[in-house]
Amino acid sequence: MAFSTGGYSAQYGQALSSVLLLDTQDKTSDQSGMSIIAHLAGVGVGYTHKGAISGQVFYNNLSPFLKLVKTNIDFTKPPQGIGTSFNVDQNLSKNTVLKMFVTYTENKNELGLPNYEDGGKIYNFSLHNRNFYTTNTLKTNFKDGKWIWLNGFSYSYNTDGIKIGETPGDRKDQRAQFRSVIKRLWGEKQQNSVLAGAEFHNILNTNIFGVYEGQLEDNYTAAFAETEFYLTTKLALRAGVRGEYTSIIDKANVAPRISLAWKTGKYSQFSFAAGQFYQTPEKNYLYLNKNLGY
Repeated sequence: MAFSTGGYSAQYGQALSSVLLLDTQDKTSDQSGMSIIAHLAGVGVGYTHKGAISGQVFYNNLSPFLKLVKTNIDFTKPPQGIGTSFNVDQNLSKNTVLKMFVTYTENKNELGLPNYEDGGKIYNFSLHNRNFYTTNTLKTNFKDGKWIWLNGFSYSYNTDGIKIGETPGDRKDQRAQFRSVIKRLWGEKQQNSVLAGAEFHNILNTNIFGVYEGQLEDNYTAAFAETEFYLTTKLALRAGVRGEYTSIIDKANVAPRISLAWKTGKYSQFSFAAGQFYQTPEKNYLYLNKNLGY
């Protein structure tokens, strides 16, 4: 994992380009096996087939745990839920790897909360959450690994069925994302690179409270190019540019980026980063006014 608080690569935009970059391992085993999980909050069972395909199902219920650990929360229905996940890590050919992850969870709970409009009384708060998520990548190497083509697709859907007393307060969020990057490695040890790519997001948010409903939809498109290479054995440069378009405010931007890293010792280095960064306004403001800028 690599966590960046922002200001670095042209590959990432919005929120100062801060990212939590996760590189998953390639398939390393052909073993098969079953796993069983049991604890105070639930049970689950999983199975892996030849290290390439795996799945699990689980059931959670906090009732046994809450009997041992007393809380000041008045659960009329303790949290409980079910879930399943499915994973594929398969070499389709010598140069192509497919990775797929799919998960679905469903959770419910109800609790009593103080009624601040009528002191001394309690109203019921209930939540029924459904969440679906899938992420898929296809990686292909060309020319003895000097060229790398990476495609990714993800989709998430989350719905919160909320009831505050007798008033519904539902929320729905969904996002579809596609990303494609082509990368060329070069240099004596292929430590230098140049890449170009594009991405597309479709984002839909819905909020309901009583008779009021607000909905936002945004189509976000970006293209980028970047190079990274060693100026000397101890000085590395990364330079790139990113262009973005956000449909909900109907505006585009161009964002150049540059960063330098100078290795001063075996365990130390100095880094410098600069660039242009843009952020689409938060949805809380866009519900009221879409005539806003980055």
